[in-house]
Amino acid sequence: MNSRYIFGATLPRSGTKLYTHALSVNKKILVAPNPNVELFRYLKKDYSKNFKKKRGLKNFKINFMLEDYYGSNEKFDLLKYILNSDLNIEFKENLKEFQNKSFTRSKLEVGDLSKYMRKISGSTYKEIFENQIKIIQKRAKNSREWVGFSESWAIEFFPAIARSFPKAKFLVCLRDPRATIFANQNVSKKSLRAQILSYSRHFRKQIALISYYSKSKILKNKVHVFCYESLVFDPSKTIKRICDFLNIKFDQKSIQVKNFYKYGTKKRWQGDSHTKIKLSNFNQTRTYFWKQKIDNDTLKYIEFLCYYELKACGYKLFFDLKKILKEDKKIKTLFRNDLQRKASWRSDSGDIKKEIKFEFLRHNQRKMSKIKEIEKYFLTKDFYNIKEKNNKIDTNIYLNSYNKILNQIFKNEKLV
Repeated sequence: MNSRYIFGATLPRSGTKLYTHALSVNKKILVAPNPNVELFRYLKKDYSKNFKKKRGLKNFKINFMLEDYYGSNEKFDLLKYILNSDLNIEFKENLKEFQNKSFTRSKLEVGDLSKYMRKISGSTYKEIFENQIKIIQKRAKNSREWVGFSESWAIEFFPAIARSFPKAKFLVCLRDPRATIFANQNVSKKSLRAQILSYSRHFRKQIALISYYSKSKILKNKVHVFCYESLVFDPSKTIKRICDFLNIKFDQKSIQVKNFYKYGTKKRWQGDSHTKIKLSNFNQTRTYFWKQKIDNDTLKYIEFLCYYELKACGYKLFFDLKKILKEDKKIKTLFRNDLQRKASWRSDSGDIKKEIKFEFLRHNQRKMSKIKEIEKYFLTKDFYNIKEKNNKIDTNIYLNSYNKILNQIFKNEKLV
């Protein structure tokens, strides 16, 4: 049997392991969680080199950072270049360095496969992707109909993958950024904490590109979007929809957490939450735990940054945007605290005044007509139209149960 490829995109702490474990219980599917982000970092760097050369941009900075693409027409032009590319480009970087970094990174998430990463290679990125899949296939004794992996930060590479692998399909797992940012800011290793602004922009990038992909010819009927909250509150319905998307039969064992094992060991997987709550089922408490702990200022700051995207997804908002904007001094202080704090991972410019000005201008209430302006602040015209029409994106996220609990917590907090 020739396996078809499946690729997923998430942000860190968004339930990647939960959904990939659930899917991989099914004998038709094998999906690895975050096996090798270096593959996308190197790919992005080579795209950047080609883009710089093609445009003759002398001062364009080239790095391994996976971008959010906001704020600069030049950065957005790179995004457009990536969205119109494929994987048939030469691997130009230091192969040994790539193999060593892939080995080190993979030990964190897929330790049973890390030893194979020292030999991962290919003359083109298409070949490297194929070899990455072959490494993942080592987890299964028998071939699966669908084999692939889910990786963080990398949603912009879907069109390139689709051009190189026309039969591939794609998954996007969303999670409330207020929950993921709270979790990220409370991990024990401070070096793993991302900057709130950068993380928020990557969430926004997800929503903007989901809107774009829903109308893309190359990705038509090939992208399925769901959310962590619906997976936890209604795992059966959520996994069934994914199985329908892949045209395979649903396996009841996929929603029984007792079947989730760590590959390479015989130990049950019990979750990786910062709450330290061991996973014995699809624990709903994990979805709203953050609301009982997050401070009001951080919550307000995140909603300021992600207001339109949260609203378009259907997540309950706790602050009115107009009231937030009136507290501009407070918001600017939160900005400075965030941007001045040392963070090992960030994708902003480093210019605090510039970033604050940009985010406030993004909330300018006048209607934008110039496409360059829309792209600068919202990335895609498709999402901007959703925002302007006050519509919801078609994400199959079904957030009613989650929002009801958030609302009850909010009422209880007001009574205290």
